[in-house]
Amino acid sequence: MQNTIERANATAIGGGLLVPNQAASMLHVNERTLANWRVAGRGPRFVKIGSRVCYRASDLQAFIDDNTYSNTAAASAGVVSGEVA
Repeated sequence: MQNTIERANATAIGGGLLVPNQAASMLHVNERTLANWRVAGRGPRFVKIGSRVCYRASDLQAFIDDNTYSNTAAASAGVVSGEVA
C-alpha cells in the first residue's frame, strides 16, 4: 500500500492534493462511495477549496491505518490492530 501512497504523492495536484477519483482508486472504492462517506462523516478527511473536494495522501493513509484490523472479530468490535481490547 505504501507504494500506492508514494505514486499518489508524485501525481497529486497542488503539491499533495488528490482529486476524488485518485483517492477512490487508492482506497479501491467507487468515487460515489467517497461522496456518501463525506455526507455521512465516515470517510477520510478531505479538503474543500471552493466547490472542489480534494484529499491529502497523508489523510488517506491515516484513514487506512485507522481501519486496519488483525481479525474480523476486532473489526466488528472496532479494535484497531495493535490496540488492547
